[in-house]
Amino acid sequence: MVQHSRGDTTWSVDADALQVLTNNDWLQSFPQLIEHDLEEMHTAFPRWFLAVGRGDQPAQCHCSVHDYIAPHCGGLRCLSCSGSELSTHQYSALIWTGLLPVQISGADGVERRIRRQQREQTLRLPTTESGSTLYLLVPIRVVYPSSWPNEAPRGYYTREFFTTLGVPPPGTSHTHHMLSGLHMCLFQRWQRMSIAEVMQNRIAPHALAQVVIANGDTPRRWFN
Repeated sequence: MVQHSRGDTTWSVDADALQVLTNNDWLQSFPQLIEHDLEEMHTAFPRWFLAVGRGDQPAQCHCSVHDYIAPHCGGLRCLSCSGSELSTHQYSALIWTGLLPVQISGADGVERRIRRQQREQTLRLPTTESGSTLYLLVPIRVVYPSSWPNEAPRGYYTREFFTTLGVPPPGTSHTHHMLSGLHMCLFQRWQRMSIAEVMQNRIAPHALAQVVIANGDTPRRWFN
């Protein structure tokens, strides 16, 4: 089984537990697809994990921690209390969630803004540095469609990403290649690829484009 970890918490992903997820017949018909994505994401994005939910939002447990619900220990369970008191028929969304490192260095205006927020301790998103290169850790959700892999997955930002960059969160925007609800427009025409490939080839460049657009660069250079 693939291991997921978050902070001090480590658990084994139970792919069989996903069979109860509603409106996702591909999980029963093609179980090898989720196994492949689990292995590939574990290698490419080891700090990301798979959760269940409704719509585009991961579900949260009713316990005091209000943690995510994930497939482990033989069911869909809270990552903190391991309880499964919520009825499984409520869940129809399968969601990858995590923090994506997006390079800020090179976008001088945005970097100055983030450095100032660091000094003032007002920065709402975490950062990391490699040498002199600054990265913003951007929270992103990637939601499987019910007909995977025949449709593209849906990628979503949070408002904090854009407010940290110093720009208003875009609505439907050709300039930013965004749909409503902070939903990324990633494909003109869907070409089958794995979730990790979507992350590497579409979502990571899309997030970097938001940084350089916020810095005043032309969108045409990044979206073509």
